[in-house]
Amino acid sequence: VAVVAIAWLADSSANNEFQQYLMRQEQIAQTGLLDELAALYQRNGNWDGAGQVIAAFNTPMGRGRGQGAGRNRPPILFADAKGNVIYDERNQRIGTALSADERNLAQTIKVNDGVVGYLILGQTGRGSLAPAEQSFIDQLRVTLVIAAVVAVVLGIVLGLLISRTLAAPLSNLAQAARNFAAHDWSTRVQVQGADEIAEVAREFNQMADE
Repeated sequence: VAVVAIAWLADSSANNEFQQYLMRQEQIAQTGLLDELAALYQRNGNWDGAGQVIAAFNTPMGRGRGQGAGRNRPPILFADAKGNVIYDERNQRIGTALSADERNLAQTIKVNDGVVGYLILGQTGRGSLAPAEQSFIDQLRVTLVIAAVVAVVLGIVLGLLISRTLAAPLSNLAQAARNFAAHDWSTRVQVQGADEIAEVAREFNQMADE
């Protein structure tokens, strides 16, 4: 039950994550953010003010996107021509470099046919997946398999422990009955275990006494 619950929650999370990912991709395309960034670079010749442009990015519903906003949505990352992150919606990767896979997935900002920046959504989900996205799903599947194995092993171990706790007093009682049948009248059993098993042990000892 625990593994099924974990799998369901993980699957729901992945579906929601990818829907948010696709939604933000579409929003970026519709609002002309890439064109605004390209125009900014053409005016300044650098990326000064790029953070403000991206932070002011609005969805079609009119909701703003500031740094740290949208904790449940894939964050926007923006990097310069060298792939160095200069804007991170969640302030976690500024100063780091995009990987080769991230560059391939990113939407490029071009000026005079040259790439001057990369815009990418940080986290992805499930659907028509690129390599980095497929890696995310593969890791999720591995995690679920590990969780299933751990749950099964723990279930077996706990089952054996509980079984031995219940079975040991019954085994002792069975051995005492065999001894008593062999005329070992001194045989008695230790009263232990669950209430029902302890009651049987007391009745056996009483019978032996009589």
